[in-house]
Amino acid sequence: MEAAAGAEAAAAAGADVAWGGFEATELTEEAAGAEEAEAESTALSTYRTTSPGDTFYHYGYAEQASSFEGGLNPGGYATSVGDLSGAEAQSGLALPTPSGMPPNAVYTVTPQPGTWVQVNPVTAPNFGQLGGLPEYQFPFGTGPGTVSGPSLIP
Repeated sequence: MEAAAGAEAAAAAGADVAWGGFEATELTEEAAGAEEAEAESTALSTYRTTSPGDTFYHYGYAEQASSFEGGLNPGGYATSVGDLSGAEAQSGLALPTPSGMPPNAVYTVTPQPGTWVQVNPVTAPNFGQLGGLPEYQFPFGTGPGTVSGPSLIP
């Protein structure tokens, strides 16, 4: 939730935001304050926009394919590592296991240039998993036609 709020603030600071083929340019008081603080700060932002050719990978289950027709949902995650087994993805990305089984598929995510993404270079341990791999969160999602697959994985 905080990630989405931060991206909204970044987007609302006057930048056009690609989101499923739409653009948002709303300016809020919070964003105006963030813009002023940014002018005085040397802190690096974990938010950026995607560039042409950026490719990410989302690990999940083959039976979820229809849920990606509209792209990754707002707040959805992906990684830059595309050659993991299900067990490696579960451990390195600290994925929950609602079905008790590791992911059995990987989806390729190719967002439009200018799509907002929050970069986390090291996934924190969670759900009894180690973490450690890079992860990317898409606060506004990725839009229709940006997710392909699934490709089955061991």
